[in-house]
Amino acid sequence: MQSLRGQTLEFEPGERFAYSNSGYVLLGCIVEKASGRSYEQFMQEFVLKPLGMKDSGCDHFQTILPHRATGYTPDGDTWVNSAYIDMTGRYAFAENPAIITAVTASGGRLSPSAALGLGC
Repeated sequence: MQSLRGQTLEFEPGERFAYSNSGYVLLGCIVEKASGRSYEQFMQEFVLKPLGMKDSGCDHFQTILPHRATGYTPDGDTWVNSAYIDMTGRYAFAENPAIITAVTASGGRLSPSAALGLGC
């Protein structure tokens, strides 16, 4: 979260929408702080398992997952497996009750300073 401090906004909140990896990381921090669980634990317990989403989750490269798609890279006239790049990811759903609770408690919006103040 320290890396987000001091960054300028591309536009005022509510003015328009743009995808943001940083926004999803921040959302994950809010889920962790509000629920007292890791993001992965929260998603498994309250979203993925109840919905029967057994083929979804947080990615751990070391885990062997049947049918996982991998990347390839050209090597001369042939293709070879790409080198591993750590893309450890998170994903979130806006319907998350912990997020709605955090936003509601803040009067409908979390300011950047309030969100960073969550200590994630």
